[in-house]
Amino acid sequence: MKQKITELSHNDLVNILSTALYGCDYLSASYDHDFYNNLNDSQKQGNCFEDALADVLLNGGAITIIDYYAEGDVNGKKGKLIDDDNAEYTLTLQDFLDGCSTREGHRYAVELLVEEDGDYYTANNLLQIIMFGEVIYG
Repeated sequence: MKQKITELSHNDLVNILSTALYGCDYLSASYDHDFYNNLNDSQKQGNCFEDALADVLLNGGAITIIDYYAEGDVNGKKGKLIDDDNAEYTLTLQDFLDGCSTREGHRYAVELLVEEDGDYYTANNLLQIIMFGEVIYG
């Protein structure tokens, strides 16, 4: 039986997000800049965009992932259709933990974060599991 993932470090989150989003033409991320700016310096662990995403997640905030390939109705508990071709997903640290603890997500998380053998496809598939509960964009 697989072990449930109960913790993700700043570096783990940066690894997932930077690897999954780099060069991706159908997903983008954003965060609440006011929330981030209100964090004190000890809560901020880096200077790049993905560091800010991780800092927001680790300090109780949420990030938004936009899916530019969305079509029709979005039925996921996290997803909201914002127009005919775009949906947004609000994700918290718990969503990342839950996604990494599913059978398929755990496999990708171990490959990417433990074995350090993952690539764009590994991270992108893991992010899809976190967002959608499954890999939908192969």
